[in-house]
Amino acid sequence: MFSTPLGLTALLGVPLVVLLHLFQRRFRPHPVSALFLWGDLETHSPSGRTRQKLLRSPSFWLEILAALLLGLALGSPVACGSGQAEHLVVVLDSSASMAAEPLVLATGETLEPIDQAARRLIRERIADLPANSRVTLIQSGVRPSLIAGPAVLPGEAKALLSNWFPGHGRHDLGPAVSLGRELAGEGSVLLVTDQFDELRWNPAIEVVALGTPSGNLAIIRATRARGRDSQGAKNEFASLTVSNLSPEPRIANLEFAALSPDGSTETVFGRVPMQIPGGEKRTHKLDLPPDSPSIVVRLADDELSLDNVAFLAPPPPRTLSLFSPLDEELRLGLGLATGIEGSGPIDRLLELVPDAVAVADAEKAHLIISGAAMGAPTTWSLTIEAPGDERESLIGPFLKDLRDPVVMGTTLEGIVWSHTKGYAPRGVPIISAGGTALATREESGAKRIYHLSLDPRRSTLQRSPDWPVFLSNLAEERRAHLPGPLRTTLRTGETLHFRASGPAEYTLTGPGGFLRELRGNRELTIEMPTAPGFYTLTRLAEAGATQPTGDDAKAPSEQQPSLEELARSTDQVVATLGVNLSDAAESDLRGATTGSRKSSTKNADTRTPANWLEALLALGALLCLLADGFVLGGHKLRPAPDFTEEPAL
Repeated sequence: MFSTPLGLTALLGVPLVVLLHLFQRRFRPHPVSALFLWGDLETHSPSGRTRQKLLRSPSFWLEILAALLLGLALGSPVACGSGQAEHLVVVLDSSASMAAEPLVLATGETLEPIDQAARRLIRERIADLPANSRVTLIQSGVRPSLIAGPAVLPGEAKALLSNWFPGHGRHDLGPAVSLGRELAGEGSVLLVTDQFDELRWNPAIEVVALGTPSGNLAIIRATRARGRDSQGAKNEFASLTVSNLSPEPRIANLEFAALSPDGSTETVFGRVPMQIPGGEKRTHKLDLPPDSPSIVVRLADDELSLDNVAFLAPPPPRTLSLFSPLDEELRLGLGLATGIEGSGPIDRLLELVPDAVAVADAEKAHLIISGAAMGAPTTWSLTIEAPGDERESLIGPFLKDLRDPVVMGTTLEGIVWSHTKGYAPRGVPIISAGGTALATREESGAKRIYHLSLDPRRSTLQRSPDWPVFLSNLAEERRAHLPGPLRTTLRTGETLHFRASGPAEYTLTGPGGFLRELRGNRELTIEMPTAPGFYTLTRLAEAGATQPTGDDAKAPSEQQPSLEELARSTDQVVATLGVNLSDAAESDLRGATTGSRKSSTKNADTRTPANWLEALLALGALLCLLADGFVLGGHKLRPAPDFTEEPAL
């Protein structure tokens, strides 16, 4: 590692020494009987210097070694040991607003983009550092991270600075500044942002704000989900909310384009103009046919390009299958059915729970409402239990375990709860009265059973507003535990929750060559990247799992692998995700300001490797030059030839 690689150009002295020795004038010694016979002879060639055979003399080797050592010394090699050096600690605001487009002033002058101005400022600060200094670059975020460091060489910090691109959604700069203070110790920290707020930060923080206030049109909300149309038929819909973050009215031209399956082409299928007054927002809902492809929604380019596009991935197939074997009287009493001739056995429940279907087999149901637990090992049940004949009616107060989502939003006020006196359902209580458990939760692996100690004929719970809330919460909690992603259209930095059937390895790929390797068990949580776009989550094939080919593929059916085994033997795309900025606070550029405040202290000092190797190399080069002068000065390192002998005849 060299702190000043440019100094290595001094190594060009090595071939220069070789060239000088190839073309120097040299005279061969000749024994003669008398020197006066050679007095008037020409001692040089009139044709000039010519390339001659390289004579590897002691002078040659000493000059080569001196040039080599001097070139390495000028490169400032880093050696072991330690010393003191100046330490520049920089915190970069990585909010999306730092990527705002340059403004064009009334004079026709175009301002420099904020992110480019930030990079230029930091490079100038690095260039002003003394030799052998150190630099640490920190980028803000929900979890701040290091761009370069801690305490790397200036050249390395400059190179890594090019990898910084702002794009994070709303977050607090405090954690990143705290990390900088920790690394700087008692020294200064440079904060580069786009909003000047000197009163917020400690005097040891140098604040440089590079923002310029401007208006902006932004897509602040983008969703896509499954549902039903007015006739009850299944469909999909997308909802876009556009905000005019400017004082004057603007026209937002939304363009809708469908993406091809391979993602290579887009087909525009609609344009919608929206007149939006200053400071207000408008929402547009788009109905889509079922199983529509990925969709891209765009606004015209303006002050911030990151919020002008929305990526809407197909919603996950999370249709909930419901089943109830209760007799018709109980289904009517619990409000699961209307009892109208020709209607289904749980038609009211299907109206209450979106994207749900009724099945006739308990083994195929995700959720069962019955008198006892049944179904597959992964089936959830709501059991209505009223054994015996002795009843007790309670009017509250009722206690709820708010840690369970099923009871969220319920009040349980003004109801009569009739149950079997002395009966205690199995599981953890979620609703109780005094010391009596009325509703419990029991878990066994992937199976979950909610027990209700309830007599529907004498209770008013099922006729209160709390009952549809309870059923809806239960259905959505079950849906959240279905395999696959909970949602496929997310915000940058948002956490994706993905349910899997078991341990596996995954890759998340996206725009710009993004690649992240992941491993999870039954639940995978992934923080979405900061760059908007479409991302693909792929489950990798398990090691050792092979798909039959050739003659093996024609084996009898009892020897054929199952569909699950075949899925494990190949890479499988399990989710396509659309990641959007969708952050009104970051899209609002009206609060951007310019300003600066010096720090009350100087840059931190840090211990750095001592540069004794550079001094040692320079000393070696000096000794080689002295030895070369000793040899050229007439001092021989080997015996001189004897010219006193008479030549042989």
